[in-house]
Order: sequence, then C-alpha cells, then structure tokens
Amino acid sequence: MPLKNLFLLVIVLTIVSCGSKENNTPEYSEADIKQYQWEKAKMPTSKEPKVYGGYTGGCIDGALRLPEFGTGYIAANAKNNRLYGHPDLIQVIEDLAKEMNGKYNTTLLIGDLSQARGGPAPLDTSAHRSHQTGLDVDIWYRNLSKEKIEEDDIYPHTVLSFFKDKLNKKYWGDSQIKMLEYAAKNDDVERILVNPVVKKAMCEKFGNEPWIHKLRPWWGHDKHFHLRLKCPKNDSTCSKQDPVPDENSCSEPLNWWFSDEANNMGKSNKSTKRQYPNLPQQCEKVWVWKPIGTIKLQP
Repeated sequence: MPLKNLFLLVIVLTIVSCGSKENNTPEYSEADIKQYQWEKAKMPTSKEPKVYGGYTGGCIDGALRLPEFGTGYIAANAKNNRLYGHPDLIQVIEDLAKEMNGKYNTTLLIGDLSQARGGPAPLDTSAHRSHQTGLDVDIWYRNLSKEKIEEDDIYPHTVLSFFKDKLNKKYWGDSQIKMLEYAAKNDDVERILVNPVVKKAMCEKFGNEPWIHKLRPWWGHDKHFHLRLKCPKNDSTCSKQDPVPDENSCSEPLNWWFSDEANNMGKSNKSTKRQYPNLPQQCEKVWVWKPIGTIKLQP
C-alpha cells in the first residue's frame, strides 16, 4: 500500500475511534457513581439549573457560586469550596442578608452550601450528610456589626449556656430571633434545623405560629442553623422531603428532645459510621461534564 494511502487510513481509523468513544456513554452503576470524589470537581456545569435526587443523595447541574462578600454577609468557610447552590438558594441568602443588614446593621456569616456539582462531601473531612443538591445552607447564629468586620476573627459561637440547657444571652438576642423569623417566613424555605433549646425559646416567644413549625429541632445546631429550600418549581428530578407535620410542634414532639431517649439516640448517631449514599443515574453525566478544551474528569 502506498505510504500516502496508509497515512489516510490511519487518520480515518483515528477519527472513527474517537467518535465511537465520544458517542458511547460508559455505563456506571450506582455503586460507581457514589464513589466519585465530588469535591474534586472545582467548577459547576454550565447547564440549566437542575437538581437530581434528594438532599442526602443527589447532585446539581448549573449551580451558582455565592460571592465571598456581599451586601450584609461574608462567606465564613470559603476555603472549603462549598459555596455553590441552586440560584433559588443564592437569592434567599442574599435577600436575608440585605434584610438583616438594612434593619439591624449586621453582617451574616454564611457557612457551607454545596460543592460545585453537589454530591456527597468527603467522609473524613465533613460531617454533612445532606448539602448535596444546592438547596441547603448553614448560617451562623453569630453575626458581625459593621465596625467589627475588620478586627474580629471569624469563628462561630455556641448560643447555649455552659450546661446546654438554656440560651446564653451574650450570644442570643433580637438579631438571632429575627434572622430565624425572616428565614422561616420565606415561602421557598422547606424547613430549618435548630438546636432543641433554640426551638423551645422560639416557641415561648411566638407560640404556635404557622411558621414556627418550620423550625425543626435536631442534635447539635447550636452554632448555626441549617436552612433548606423546597425542591425548585417544575423540577421533576428533585426528590421532595416529607412535608413538615401539621401539628403543634411546640408541645409533646418538642418535649421528647429533652428526654434521656433523645440524648442516647444523639450519642448513638455520632458513633455510627457514615457511608456514601447511592446517587441517581443522572449524576454520572453531571460528574463527567467538562467545558470544551479541558481534560475529562476521572472517577
């Protein structure tokens, strides 16, 4: 075969081979997908925002990065690269910060949102089970006044007393109360996880107001509250959580959280070894997405 024809044949075979590789998406099982190191994806996909799966087992297309500094807030954990969320979540954070800044002259300290494409955080460096779909954010109870932004070290305060049975008035006041009230009254907010002592204090102040039901007692959460949005409208691939029970959440259900049973269960949960969750099949495409001209991410 002439050298020229051989050269052309090699080119054709190369093109066919490359095309075949691009057109045949590799098959991944749920077990494969959940083992991906999602923290290694340093940028979100450029697709339309879409959530796949649920809060404790999912991922997100088209997440936005919360700017580290904005009107009325500072991202306190920017180095963790967990500042990504659904556009709805970014909007809720910015609106809450502006509200508190305008009325109380405070600067909110924003903790973790999600990773660039969601997914589970590393088991060895994060305690998060959720924060996987860009719909969760931790907001510290501590906030800063404008004159202290430059001089203060940014670290969280527990709002509990030494014996953890009541609130420490040094770190709990009107701004913390209003912050929770404004957040809970937002129609897009699905629920807010707070320490049981915080829930009890809010019940004593506001009674059985409808928005109080969104404040759900949970272990820990004495340095921050965990705000969770509802699934975005018309997003059929987002798995909804069971709705908040329509009951008096300030009575018997709350009392259980101060029982020995609740205390023992909390200790048991801490000692339980976490595992990576199964993820929806769509998360494979979220993981392998790459901008033009870059190397494909590897699991």
